[in-house]
Amino acid sequence: SRRSGSGNSSRLIANQPRAAGERAAQILHSGAMGPQLGLLLALLAACVVMIKSQYSSIVNIATTPEFRSFQGKFLLIYLFVTASDWIQGPYLYKLYSFYGFTKSEIGFLFVSGFLSSAVFGTLVGGLADRVGRKKVCLAFCLLYALSCGTKHFSDFNILFAGRILGGVSTSILCSVFEAQMVHEHKHNAYPDEWLVKTLSYMTLLSSLGAVLCAVVAEAITTKFGYVAPFDASIVLLVLAAVFILRFSSENYGDNTIAPCANFAVGWVVLASNAKIWILGLIQSCFEGCMYIFVFSWTPILEQTEDDEIPHGLIFGCFMVAIMLGTYVYQFALKKLSTERILLINSIVAAGALLLPAFSKSHMNILVAFCVFEVCVGVYFPAIAYLRSKHIPEEVRATILNFFRIPLNLIVVLVLLNIGEMSTAAISFACAGLLGLTYIAQQVFTRIAQPGADDEENNSAREAMMKVPPSPV
Repeated sequence: SRRSGSGNSSRLIANQPRAAGERAAQILHSGAMGPQLGLLLALLAACVVMIKSQYSSIVNIATTPEFRSFQGKFLLIYLFVTASDWIQGPYLYKLYSFYGFTKSEIGFLFVSGFLSSAVFGTLVGGLADRVGRKKVCLAFCLLYALSCGTKHFSDFNILFAGRILGGVSTSILCSVFEAQMVHEHKHNAYPDEWLVKTLSYMTLLSSLGAVLCAVVAEAITTKFGYVAPFDASIVLLVLAAVFILRFSSENYGDNTIAPCANFAVGWVVLASNAKIWILGLIQSCFEGCMYIFVFSWTPILEQTEDDEIPHGLIFGCFMVAIMLGTYVYQFALKKLSTERILLINSIVAAGALLLPAFSKSHMNILVAFCVFEVCVGVYFPAIAYLRSKHIPEEVRATILNFFRIPLNLIVVLVLLNIGEMSTAAISFACAGLLGLTYIAQQVFTRIAQPGADDEENNSAREAMMKVPPSPV
């Protein structure tokens, strides 16, 4: 039985290298990699042009040796933890499919991860603010390694448990690492201009690592099977844990607040500052669309080709496109505010994801998907900067995980029905979310006036003081 996994796990895993090798040979024999490789080279060339155009402005920013040491250590850790996630990216759907699960069953596994993130995410955020963010970052390495270990089994229940662990880990990755870095940045009174660069480098290095991971994952999958990228992820997580122990310093949110009160405090801050919950709506809608895209791009592109598509190479194109987006954001900052950039970005992203509803051309859709990934590269440093500007430090990790509740519910709602959704329906759903992103961003831009932050954050802190301190 596939569900019980009795005797089938070892047999399936043993057949993985042969299946993956046959897939690679089929791709090479058909010449299907040619257009994708050309697109990858074009994206790389665009990155080189953008880097060259901005090199002098990047180099001429005066920093201090202490800041460069702090920034370098954090980025090293962030590179490894994100690489541990990216190296699995192209093969999670493919592994579940190889084990014989249907599209609906795979959707259920994905949904379980998002629900796990929604349910346990706020607990993780409050725990990090209370017991220490370094400790929780180390817990991420352990939990995600356990999640990767479950991929050796074709048993549905074990894979389900792995998705639960993966959902908790994703909540930590998407909130606690950033909260720890921003705390240290503000604690040392480094300028906001330096923070923008660090946030851009986070996205840039994450994408660069993803490109390298795509190449490595393609190679090891061909030789060892679809589970190999998950084993490589465990290795990266072990190294990340070593770097966290060696280079990270512990920091906290407001650890005078009782643990059970973290959620109340987070709600108080949301209720007392309209910009924060609107920022959460922007994040939920855009990233909800992004996660639907993560689940959908493989089957959508497979429908447009008779031959097997080169998943690793296409994933590499996406990551280079994200890298390009980080440079587009830095270039746009010379003329526009971050709020205006995000407005334009949501329109372009919606247009890109509408194309599959009207075209069946593989390359047209792939190019449109790459345009969307450029928008993702613009979005991440931009939204991270706005979060650092508007969310109070005392409950940063808690608030960031509150943002993930509607995000995960949006994704779950779509994924529960995705088995019956056509490509056009998925495209319109994504475009609709991006339309909501645009509306929320318009409202945010209007109310985000200079000088309003201090007044609203002060009122939030006054409300927080009404929460009883921890008796411990």
